[in-house]
Amino acid sequence: MNSTRRGDIIARALRLIPLFAVLLCGLACAQALTLNQSPALPSEWGYRPADGVVSLTDPPSFSWRPADGLIWEIECVRAEDSPDKAYRASDIEFSVHCPPQVFGPGQYTWRYRGRDKAGRYTDWSQSRSFTIAPDASKMPLPPRAELLARIPATHPRLFLRPENLPRLRALAQGEMKAEYEALVRQCDRILADPPPTAEPPKYP
Repeated sequence: MNSTRRGDIIARALRLIPLFAVLLCGLACAQALTLNQSPALPSEWGYRPADGVVSLTDPPSFSWRPADGLIWEIECVRAEDSPDKAYRASDIEFSVHCPPQVFGPGQYTWRYRGRDKAGRYTDWSQSRSFTIAPDASKMPLPPRAELLARIPATHPRLFLRPENLPRLRALAQGEMKAEYEALVRQCDRILADPPPTAEPPKYP
């Protein structure tokens, strides 16, 4: 094969590379993301609020089946409201979410979907309905940035705050000394024979 013919073949092959690239990209983009909505097993947390449940907290906490490589978006709307009034949250890292606002009593529907790193979305999940009871406890979760800002710069900052230590120490040595000593004995018994701390099994 002479050099002229070889060069012509190489030139044709190079012209075909962009075409193959476009075809491969089209095939990849055409593959829709599938949302796994299989029912939860007895050992799994499942979908919450479950369809038809009455929530005694306002807002309820939302959870759904996890999936690798996806971030999440949820939508929740009161039954009598139009979709444009729905509560929406996006860029949710894990398959759980607790809204930072109170919804109010009433009937609601919610759904979720996932998005991959390429920006492709799954279909929306099936809608699930729930009711917030009129006497539901108001338990909104502040945004992460606000929670982090509330953490004291000094210890203790887990369960107790530094400004409460003097009062608690005075109680432990004064009017609540008996309760404090009983609590210490109970803690010592638990530490002598600690309960299992193994992580629960992951989703399959």
